Parts: sequence; C-alpha cells; structure tokens
Amino acid sequence: MSFDEALKDNELLKQLGERMGFGSLMTMAAHFWRQKLRLTASEGAEYTVGPAAVLTTPCGCSRPEHCDWCCGCGWLTLRVKSEKNKRRKK
Repeated sequence: MSFDEALKDNELLKQLGERMGFGSLMTMAAHFWRQKLRLTASEGAEYTVGPAAVLTTPCGCSRPEHCDWCCGCGWLTLRVKSEKNKRRKK
C-alpha cells in the first residue's frame, strides 16, 4: 500500500490516535515494527526512516536496552559511532 493510499484510510488512525493518544499509537507501531525487523536482524531501524537511514550505523552493543550510546534503538549516527569507538580504545 502506498502512502497516498494509506492517507485515504487516515480517519481510522486519526480516531485511534485521538482515543489513545498519538504518542501511544506511535509507540505501539514502533513495537510491532521492531518485532517484524527482528526477523531480518534490523532491530532498531524502526526509529530511522527516509534519508536519515543513510546516516546511521548499527551501534554494535550486545544489549541495546542497557546501552547508554544508542538508548535501546541499536543505531547511532556515524559521528556518535566514531566517538564511541574512540572512547572504547582509551
């Protein structure tokens, strides 16, 4: 389904967002997207879409939920990854 096609059904999503809160709706969508991405080892990519995806790289942490660098998403910008690597070498 294209984005334009999905917009035709936006009233249902709008009502759901109004009912439960748009932040909760987005959190739930990210949760279900993450479950799907686990099958392709791309977990964390649910927070990075469009052009921004080109500017990120996997964090490399073993437990993202406890990582101070990626804060659980598993992805870092290239600049942050470079800084993480520098500090790890010290």
